[in-house]
Amino acid sequence: MNLVFAYLHAILPDKGGTERVAYTVANALKQCGHNVYFMALEATKEDKEQVDSPEHILLDADLPMEARQKQLAEVCQQLQIDVIINESGDCGNSDLFTQAAQNGVKIISCLHLDVYGGIKYFHRGKSGSWLKRAIVSTFLLFGIDIQYLRNLRSNRQKFRKTLTSSDAVVVVTPIIAEQLKEFTGICPEKVHSILNPLPFIDCCPQYNVEIKEKLLVYAGRLSHEKNVNRILQAWAQIAPKHPDWKLEIAGTGPLKETLEQYTLKRKIPRVRFLGHVTDIQHLYNRAEYLILASDCESFSCVVLESEACGCHPIVFEYPSASVVIPDAAIGTRVQKHTADALAKAISNAIQSRITNRHIMADVALHMETFNMNKLVREWLALLEKITSPKQA
Repeated sequence: MNLVFAYLHAILPDKGGTERVAYTVANALKQCGHNVYFMALEATKEDKEQVDSPEHILLDADLPMEARQKQLAEVCQQLQIDVIINESGDCGNSDLFTQAAQNGVKIISCLHLDVYGGIKYFHRGKSGSWLKRAIVSTFLLFGIDIQYLRNLRSNRQKFRKTLTSSDAVVVVTPIIAEQLKEFTGICPEKVHSILNPLPFIDCCPQYNVEIKEKLLVYAGRLSHEKNVNRILQAWAQIAPKHPDWKLEIAGTGPLKETLEQYTLKRKIPRVRFLGHVTDIQHLYNRAEYLILASDCESFSCVVLESEACGCHPIVFEYPSASVVIPDAAIGTRVQKHTADALAKAISNAIQSRITNRHIMADVALHMETFNMNKLVREWLALLEKITSPKQA
């Protein structure tokens, strides 16, 4: 088959978790004999500078919807595409694929999120005029949150549209599949749970004591929902007690400068901002602990990646955390989403020096669950199902 893996931006393995997953699955399917292309639905200037390959297709984000639909359909016709695997299915861009679907291209939408995350951890925005603010405040006095209700409705509509407009929807765990069915009220057979693979295909889980440092790391986007500020708050509490330990923060995002200024202003010691890190595996190999304080996650590839490198993850609890952290030996799940609870968990880990050096056989067994050689069979079965004449 001719397949397109689509995402908002260029799918490059050093970009982020979703990109690494898509790249890993794409290459596994390529090894099975399929022709694979990558598509950036909203290509940035950086994407255009970094990507120069005939297998990468960049759509012009500045074009109106109809023009972009036509452009995508023309690309599919030219390359004789059978299936588009939309890795940004949670972004509500189903309309973009309408014309391609009408021309017989099958659409698989992948959801990389906790369905209830945007509801449970809803952040109220500021209304524009004084009149709107007054109306919102008045309704809040009577226990009616207009913004929350609008957010709830728009999310439900978005997910229902994704379900009805796709030939299949892939979620990352069975827990997310149940969330989706419960939230939308739709129970279609087209929802499939396929675990994210471990991107480091050639990485055998190991604990290399020679390169391990007294190091905590955060790896991910520096944005509001990731709560990196709580990591800094927790570290500020315990850093004086552990003077030989340090914290490194890998990633970029809209809050990078704000977080750097926050660290300097409060004189939080031994914190280093690394920016974008290309070789993330080397960072995990150096670190003893990964710290994650997100309000919500669906799977969190960084947790799985850190485990494979003998780096113990300490994370805020989330619905599917038990899938990637099945027991306390492999990782620590913090129940309360507070800086104090996180500080206590980190300090306890440092004091007891929880490491994976003695349990790497268990980690290796755990990693087999996420082996791409096994998971690719589930992808092949799904592709066969949606393209078979009976399904069509």
